[in-house]
Amino acid sequence: MNPLSLLAALSTSALGQQTDACEHIKLRELVSDPGPGVLFLGERHGVRKDLSRAYRIVNKLSHLGPVTLGLEAVPAAQQSVLDRLSLGRLPFETLPEALDWDNDWGYSFSTYERLLKLYDRDEITLVGVGQPLQLRPEEASVPLPPGYAMVLADTMGDGPIPVELESRLVQTVAWHDHRIATSALEGWGGRGWLVVVVDRNWLEGGLGVAWQATRLTEAPVSAALLADAGTRCYRGDRVIK
Repeated sequence: MNPLSLLAALSTSALGQQTDACEHIKLRELVSDPGPGVLFLGERHGVRKDLSRAYRIVNKLSHLGPVTLGLEAVPAAQQSVLDRLSLGRLPFETLPEALDWDNDWGYSFSTYERLLKLYDRDEITLVGVGQPLQLRPEEASVPLPPGYAMVLADTMGDGPIPVELESRLVQTVAWHDHRIATSALEGWGGRGWLVVVVDRNWLEGGLGVAWQATRLTEAPVSAALLADAGTRCYRGDRVIK
């Protein structure tokens, strides 16, 4: 199996049993600061409970100041579609077709609909941050989190990473994290909050997208998982209860 196939398996895998290493927080702890700041929220793709919590967080923060909402569910390459939507040049009911939602994302559009409908709020800006899974180009460089191989090995469960592919996989996942973080930050003007909803696999262990973002911005960066889903819980992770 090549690193790209392993990465695809990683993005859909179930993690191990939960431990008591992480911190459980209440939703209100995330919505009292007007910013500026960057907050990554880890979702289980297509799970309505997770997306409902994300909506509540964005909605509450928007009462304190401007919010840029980044969604992994929308590819960064499709930002022009979101821009047309925000400018009133694209009817909302045609958005799934314009984004080729069923073929590209695949999870129920209705689950993400409330978040996407925030486009018509003056204080909220939508940004697509999704990135295709791809190997790190040879000419590109990316910082590698310490101990990332162990976190990824946990995620693979009963399918351990072959030794000969470990280094390439770590670099591939780090490159993917880096591109999501870069895309999100490029779409943020630095005012208020940047809230980014991504697969929780890209946040667990504190070594993924949020780790990359801290190296790209001077703004405070934090992260939280949107549900206690009975999955592995690493020290330093925060889970909304």
